[in-house]
Parts: sequence; structure tokens; C-alpha cells
Amino acid sequence: MVLALLFACFLFWITGEAKRHGGAAKRSPWFALTLVAYVLVMLAITVLRAVQATSESVSWAEELSVGVVMLATTMGAAWLAEGIKSCSGPSTTLQKERRTLRQRLRKAERRRRAAQAFTVRFARKRERLSRKRAVVAAAYNAAHFRATAQKEQAADRFHGHALGGTP
Repeated sequence: MVLALLFACFLFWITGEAKRHGGAAKRSPWFALTLVAYVLVMLAITVLRAVQATSESVSWAEELSVGVVMLATTMGAAWLAEGIKSCSGPSTTLQKERRTLRQRLRKAERRRRAAQAFTVRFARKRERLSRKRAVVAAAYNAAHFRATAQKEQAADRFHGHALGGTP
């Protein structure tokens, strides 16, 4: 029982090492060594099962075929997973790019809304200042008109006294 637990831990460790050293982009020599160690362990299990079969009532050929199936299912699943992983590589890259583009789009939308709000505020302020300027201009024109009228009246009175007329 303890040996089986240690063996299971060893297989998990080898699988973890294979994953750590392996990759679709580049493979280190450690990946190959880990894979070879994994295959040797599976072959050793197959041989042990075949040797054990000689002492039982099962024929050696049947046990060997069971071992080959066991080896194929163990390694076949690993190769299938590697094949699926290599096929999903481009889609993973596209998913990352899509996520990045969506983030950039959200940021651009926020900036556009902020710029649009600024433009609306600017237009309202310009309109308010334009109305204020019109009021001030009208007040100035009215004051100027009154002052001009008063000057003309004063000038007319002055000129009327100077000519000997009645004020």
C-alpha cells in the first residue's frame, strides 16, 4: 500500500515536471527526459504485469496485450492532450487579443463620453457668456445713448444761451 502511494506520488511529480518543462513554443531537454522516465515507468509496469501473468492462469500473451492497452491508454491520453493543447494555442492567443481589444474599446468609450460631456459643458458656457455679453452690450448701448443724448441736450442748451436764445 505504501509503495503504491509512493508510486502514485512519483507519477504526479513526473507529470508536473513534464508540464513545467514542456510547452508548445519551446521544449527543454528536461521535457524529453521526463517523458522518457514516464515511458520507462509505464513499460516497467507492463513488464511486471506480464511477468506476474506467468505465475497465474492467464497466458503471457493476454497479459502483454493488456499491458500494451494500458500503456496506450496512458500515453495516448497524454498525446491527445498535447495535440488538443497545440490546437487550442492560436485560439488562446486570439482570446487574449480579444480581451485586450475589448478593454481598449471600453477605455476609448469612456474617453469619448468624457469628451462629449466636456463639449456640451463648453457649449453651454459659451451660450451663457454670449447671452451675458449681449446683455452687457445692450446696457452699454443704452447708457451710451443716454449719455450722448444728455451731451447733445447740454450742447444745445449751451449753444442756445450763447446765441442769445432762451434756455
